[in-house]
Amino acid sequence: CRFRSGGVASSPIALLVGENVITVEVTAEDGVTVRQYTLRISRQPSSNADLSGLTISSGRLVFDKLVSSYSVTVGSNVSSVSVTASVYHSGASVSVNGQSIGSGQASAPIPLIEGIYNTIEVVVTAEDGLTGNTYTIRVFREKDKRPSATPAPSTAGESALPGGFQVIVNG
Repeated sequence: CRFRSGGVASSPIALLVGENVITVEVTAEDGVTVRQYTLRISRQPSSNADLSGLTISSGRLVFDKLVSSYSVTVGSNVSSVSVTASVYHSGASVSVNGQSIGSGQASAPIPLIEGIYNTIEVVVTAEDGLTGNTYTIRVFREKDKRPSATPAPSTAGESALPGGFQVIVNG
């Protein structure tokens, strides 16, 4: 909101949510006569619950403001991820898996289970407290493909011989 004085605009006047009272003082051409006018400007809270950015610490996520569901694959060596969500309107709030975070701030590490899609929910609530959007990230953590180094179990009293023969000792 700006006002003009003598053809020159005032500095911007920030409007808070709710009623804002602005007093304008006008001096007549005679330089003596002064009148004050009171303006009451009501600003409604924003209903914008959109994200302007969404990133994940591992894997590839390409954010599109028109998309609310994403799938990402990470290697078996990635045991957790963090999510960073930026809100479009500064009055909106954001949470990741129910934990509030600041806009543009990384969430706490979210543990991932191997071999399944791990669901992460990012919820944005508009300044009006009523409007919301949910963004879903499904992170698939690949299974470890390395062979197990665990030796086969042995049975007491048994021994393997070359050629696949086995000796069993009773006793």
